[in-house]
Amino acid sequence: VDVPDGTHEGDLQKLIALFQFPVLEANRRAQDALFSLGEKAVPALVEALGSWDGKTWAQAQQVLIRLGAKAQPGVVAALSHPELYVRVHAREILPRFDAKGAVPPLVAALRAPASLDRATAAEALGRLGAKESAPAIRALLDEVDFDAVAAAARALAMMEDRDSVPR
Repeated sequence: VDVPDGTHEGDLQKLIALFQFPVLEANRRAQDALFSLGEKAVPALVEALGSWDGKTWAQAQQVLIRLGAKAQPGVVAALSHPELYVRVHAREILPRFDAKGAVPPLVAALRAPASLDRATAAEALGRLGAKESAPAIRALLDEVDFDAVAAAARALAMMEDRDSVPR
């Protein structure tokens, strides 16, 4: 398998495409090449979070997590991406960055039109331990959508929010 080094136009897309290749060694080499590119690879990896292919977005998440602080600004920016699944998959890994600066956009997402946005924002806030967001999360307990209610309950439990118990 030819694994690009990332120095030519189109290499980032070719590396991301290798995430779908059915040979684990090719997947690993593509991940390593993207990791070695550092911040240059972050925009392409963020876009890959919205892929229809589970292998692609999962491996993009793995590389972003490995990049750590280099990827954090891109992952936080992905919270306002126009594509739903980019936002969802960014929220899944955001707590791995201990990104307390992401609390305001996550709280704002608790009022988003899409239930999946609200549910994943609550879960991310719970995993971040953002106790100051508990009152905003409590509002989800009154929703009709079961997933949003369940996510809110889990988040509040993670925060040990005793004020939520009666609801």
